[in-house]
Amino acid sequence: MLEHEGEGIILEDDTLPTQAFFAYCDELLARYRDDERVGVISGYNPAMSSRLAADQHYFSELPMIWGWATWQRAWQGNEETFASWPGDTTGFPDSVMRTYGAPAKWIDNFERVRSGSLGSVWSYPFFFHCWAKNLLTAIPGKTLTVNIGYDADATNTVTLPPKHVRELELIEQAPPLAGPSAIEASTALDAAILSSYYKLGKAAALRQALVPVRNAILRTGRATG
Repeated sequence: MLEHEGEGIILEDDTLPTQAFFAYCDELLARYRDDERVGVISGYNPAMSSRLAADQHYFSELPMIWGWATWQRAWQGNEETFASWPGDTTGFPDSVMRTYGAPAKWIDNFERVRSGSLGSVWSYPFFFHCWAKNLLTAIPGKTLTVNIGYDADATNTVTLPPKHVRELELIEQAPPLAGPSAIEASTALDAAILSSYYKLGKAAALRQALVPVRNAILRTGRATG
């Protein structure tokens, strides 16, 4: 599409949007069309715990898909950018570098793309392209899209979705057209996305480590009950 169009809205086939999503994308595509600090307009915000105003959008270092929009200028060259990645944390944003476990996890993600073990994944190379080019993503305070593609009829994700996907509520609302006074990443939003969505950071690592303990307690309770 972006070989022939200057900009566009992308909806994956398992993404359900609100009506406000389209007005939001249209307005922000026009508003930031010539602002090369912004590379993505995302309708998806998985950070349920973040205390952000629903009628505003914020900026993040972490591109989100599952209902998004972009410009030809932002998309062009991302394959070449990823091909030049040296295999370390070069180009990684501050939010990733200051989060426990995140640099190693993203290096592993990118290495799996290179090896082909993730199949034809286009998103990770584009994410790195945005990082290397210092492109920010506009994200609504409350999500404007959800992913509903987790069931027996799905192409890939035929199992129960993660909690952060399963419990995300879609609510019709006015498009969040008000933005921050400065075009810069929200550290609170980035931290919430890395923790709740990507399960990265010390708190997330502790929760993951306690999962076997919780499961053992539940099994014991069922056995004695």
